[in-house]
Amino acid sequence: MTINQATTSYETWMRRCTTVVDAHLRRKHRQMRDDLFCFLRGSFYRWIQLWPAVCRDLQKAPQVLAVGDLAFYPDRIMGGVRRQTHWENAREQGLVAGANMTGKKRIRYEQIPYFWTEMFDLKMDFVGDFSLQPTRVTLKGAYAKKKFVVRYYQGEKLRALLLCHAAPREVESAKTELRNALGK
Repeated sequence: MTINQATTSYETWMRRCTTVVDAHLRRKHRQMRDDLFCFLRGSFYRWIQLWPAVCRDLQKAPQVLAVGDLAFYPDRIMGGVRRQTHWENAREQGLVAGANMTGKKRIRYEQIPYFWTEMFDLKMDFVGDFSLQPTRVTLKGAYAKKKFVVRYYQGEKLRALLLCHAAPREVESAKTELRNALGK
């Protein structure tokens, strides 16, 4: 697979997960073309594919446990392996790793996937797994007023919630709702 094929594959996947603003994507491509750091950072998906072949001898090195927003971790709640690229996730993983290093009591990292972002005048909280195409979506609240909760389902199973302009207690409530829906 070439870098162009990998990029096409990644951007096709990205379009299935979210709305892509083509002008922003073109700007990203220009930045990647003009700056090596932007290129390497913006094409991480390709380097993950190449790592096993390019660094074959390093695969025999001792395993090193890692935490942070670039570390993959087993998601015991939603299933599979996940990489949550958000500083808050890095902080939570660091707290668990630090507690485990003390040797007092072993703690498992079992967090509901979560991140938040602010875009223009919107504060959005994402709770759960947004990697799968939902089979059903419900909206509660007023989209026009920019205060709403969207629930994403796979079949009858709640998989994720998107909250717009939610208070911290509402975000915690959403995490609890999802954990309960998953029976965890």
